[in-house]
Amino acid sequence: MIESTTMQVKFMQNLFTGYIVGLLLLLTFLGITYSHGNKIDSTIKKLANSEIPSLIAASNLKKDFQSQTIALYALYASNDENAYQKQFIHTKSAILIDASKLQSLLGVGEFTRSLDSKILAREEKANKFVEIMRKPEVDWDAARSSLSDFSEDAQKN
Repeated sequence: MIESTTMQVKFMQNLFTGYIVGLLLLLTFLGITYSHGNKIDSTIKKLANSEIPSLIAASNLKKDFQSQTIALYALYASNDENAYQKQFIHTKSAILIDASKLQSLLGVGEFTRSLDSKILAREEKANKFVEIMRKPEVDWDAARSSLSDFSEDAQKN
């Protein structure tokens, strides 16, 4: 009988010790989760407020640049300036909107300053090509060369 009581006491002690250890582990886990939860929350807020919108704006800007290149190739293929002008107005406004979004999200920095110069350089080369295509007698070699210059510059950026 004494043995059974002693075994019951030891069992209760082990059970109680197990509950205490489990409670301490649970509290430790909760503390770690809480401290890392704050870091995760701040990281998610940072991503949502600046980085993800910046990536979206950069992606949209790249898509706009590609649309501009496609419109120039379509102009070369069809020599339809009216269709190009419609596409040009839409594409240029989209480029300016997405560039301003990107600049406002990233702030003024070396990248945003270089972005302005890249947009201007692209526009100058595109305008040079369009001027060649506007002539009544198109010099196709000059047009091809101008379009090639634009494409090479577009591939670098």
